[in-house]
Amino acid sequence: MYRAVTWKAQNAGVDLADEKVLRRVADEMRLEMPADGRVLVDGHDVTREIRSPAVTKETFYAARSRLVRERLWEMQRRLGADGCVAEGRDMGTVVFPQAEAKFYLDARLDVRAKRRRKQLAETQPPPPVEQLIEDLRERDNKDKTRNVAPLARADDAVYVDTSEMTFDDVVDFIERTARGAEPSGR
Repeated sequence: MYRAVTWKAQNAGVDLADEKVLRRVADEMRLEMPADGRVLVDGHDVTREIRSPAVTKETFYAARSRLVRERLWEMQRRLGADGCVAEGRDMGTVVFPQAEAKFYLDARLDVRAKRRRKQLAETQPPPPVEQLIEDLRERDNKDKTRNVAPLARADDAVYVDTSEMTFDDVVDFIERTARGAEPSGR
């Protein structure tokens, strides 16, 4: 959602540092997230565009804005009113603090960089892994130190180090744990 706001703001040519303008972008944005995993902004499929380095680099403007966060929290809570599976850097601590099951997914920086590089390679020539490691380190630092909803593990979240796990392994572990079959973290 923060990437979608950033994409829309970039395309509108607005000042990303202006919180009030970003909030207006978030208020006016028609966001759809169909079950097939696509992200639509005002009817335009932006699934790939929101993962671009240009959007990734500037998403922190929306993420650090209380005005934008309040709007997106409202949207997220409405989407999850009847139950949902949600992922994000503040889902368990701010958006859904009373969630029945919470997981804090983590992985070593080198693994995360390789995964990001593979993801980027689907649409463009990716930067070197070393650059991605630095970008991820910078993003994590910005998210952990921002004033509004900083990245933190919820006290009641199960910690899952996914470094040596496949996507299917992670899904299986989360599903089994949420159903009560495996109560401890990895």
